[in-house]
Amino acid sequence: MSRIQDLLYIGRSALLAQRIAEWVTQHNIANANTPGYTRQEAVLSPGIPIRMVGAPDLLGTGVEVERIRRMRDIYLDARFWYQQGVFSHWEMREKSLKDIEEVLSPTAGPNLSDVLTEFWMAWQDLANDPENMAVRQALIDKADMLCREFHRLYSHLTDIQRMLDEDVKIKVDRINTIIKQIAKINEDIAKAGGNANDLLDKRDKLVDELAKYVNVRADLDEEEVFTVRIGGLIVVQGREYVEIGLQREETGWKLVYTPTGKIMDIEEGEIKGIYEVRDEIIPDFLNKLNTLASTIINEVNRIHRTGYALDGITTGLDFFDGTDASDIEVRANIVADPSLIAASADGSPGNNGIALQIADLQYKPIMNGGTESFSKYYNSLLTKIGNLVQDAEGRRQHEETFLTSLEDQKQQIEGVDLDEEMLNLMKYQYAYEAAVKMINITNEMIDELFTIIS
Repeated sequence: MSRIQDLLYIGRSALLAQRIAEWVTQHNIANANTPGYTRQEAVLSPGIPIRMVGAPDLLGTGVEVERIRRMRDIYLDARFWYQQGVFSHWEMREKSLKDIEEVLSPTAGPNLSDVLTEFWMAWQDLANDPENMAVRQALIDKADMLCREFHRLYSHLTDIQRMLDEDVKIKVDRINTIIKQIAKINEDIAKAGGNANDLLDKRDKLVDELAKYVNVRADLDEEEVFTVRIGGLIVVQGREYVEIGLQREETGWKLVYTPTGKIMDIEEGEIKGIYEVRDEIIPDFLNKLNTLASTIINEVNRIHRTGYALDGITTGLDFFDGTDASDIEVRANIVADPSLIAASADGSPGNNGIALQIADLQYKPIMNGGTESFSKYYNSLLTKIGNLVQDAEGRRQHEETFLTSLEDQKQQIEGVDLDEEMLNLMKYQYAYEAAVKMINITNEMIDELFTIIS
């Protein structure tokens, strides 16, 4: 009698196993479009076999669900996280460089090179008619336009630098939020016991986001504790975590590992791109811009001081005030009285010697060690930013292609194929129906046995 009842246990195990497998399949179908979801699979295995009297070998006892497997490749995950950081690094660098390029060479309106040309032409116009007050006023207007263009460039570049610096703080806040969430999920997983697959998906999705900001590594250690490292330093280990701090450096905020106070080595991610543009590229362009402005100030003033105003007496005046692109201005008394512009070299009203000398500065190789004119020097800055943008765009496209390839590989493993899941659903349903029939037949056998006995 008990052996016949064993058949019921076999049927029962089949019902449960196929029902669980069907449940998992339906869960996959329901989450086919859920971001970060990883396909799951019920792993079925035979029950523990037994020896029955009269049977030559061990007999099976049905089926059991060994585990619910999450279709994930940890090595592919590690490659993806690294590549996500590389791509985000170049994407941020490209975006920031394009902002700089738009400042230096706006798509609408003149750039500094055009304004410089107009400034030198205004001195040439003054040389052609040194006693004309309207021409003198026009020169002041062009000079003021030049000053305002230097101010615009300096201000916009420093604005970009400041916004990038603020972005570091915003991203660190988000990084710390992610770190705490991962530690909490680690704790929830430990409490849940078994394979908490949906929690594992949430944790991996958080690491996906973290990899956009910094170079991250996440793995399981020997004790099955999930550990996250940023720049090689542990920030999450099980339920324990370390928040990232900030330290003010000369060029802006830097990420700090709070347990040691050490500035973290950020090799990839958006923050790496910010570091490069904020700390290296913008300071270099600001330095070159200031060098251009200060040289113009010094050269124009050097010549202007040797000339005479329209009264033929006043001399030794500077044309510009200021030291660099941030504060260059036309001298206030000249703005108030254009007759103070020193166009004459000998004091006679019609002399244009000084105006000609200043106009000729346009063509002199004064910049870059005496090898470039002012306009050529600035145009070389435009060429440099153009090359930097082109290089960053090319690298971003290359890294994006590789990242997309990894995403495709992950999708093949982790993604839900609805056609495949529907076939699985039909397979488990058929198996479930067969198990029901088996149980019904077993029940009929038991009924007949009781009839015979009675």
